[in-house]
Amino acid sequence: MFNKKKIIFIVVSGLIGLLFFVLVIISAFTRNGSDQLKTQITPTPEQIIIPTSSIGTDNENPTNSNTQLQLIATDPQDGSLDLTPITQISFTFSEQINERKFYYKTNPQTSSLISTSDKTITITPKDVWPVGQNSITVYAETESTLGKQLSTPFTYSFVVQEIPFPDEEFNE
Repeated sequence: MFNKKKIIFIVVSGLIGLLFFVLVIISAFTRNGSDQLKTQITPTPEQIIIPTSSIGTDNENPTNSNTQLQLIATDPQDGSLDLTPITQISFTFSEQINERKFYYKTNPQTSSLISTSDKTITITPKDVWPVGQNSITVYAETESTLGKQLSTPFTYSFVVQEIPFPDEEFNE
């Protein structure tokens, strides 16, 4: 019925399968550095641990009295009431922003893209901003390319208006 070779084959196959299963389970619970290269996930400010002794200090350049990043301007103006659903929101800072350390949240939650140009960072909705009251909160953990953090978190508010459609149908 069963010969010695078949029994050995079944046992070896079972052990290899078990070993493979254990390796898959172990890899699922351990973090691999190469996984971080495949998908860059930006942590939320709640997930960041920042040493409090270095916040607000500039040990490398003691003559620099402006040790924190400052918001200089917004475009359109904060509190705008008549934006379109595709409006790009720009923030200009005192220094160039490190895109990987720009921490913000939209409310209501809206998928968006960011881009930088010199000291300006622009937020563009992937689809559209929802009609009505919207806001973008930029967290104090935001950093410049020189490693300076935002002096104060801020919330930028705006109202998106519905785009009116013509009353009559278009005839060609």
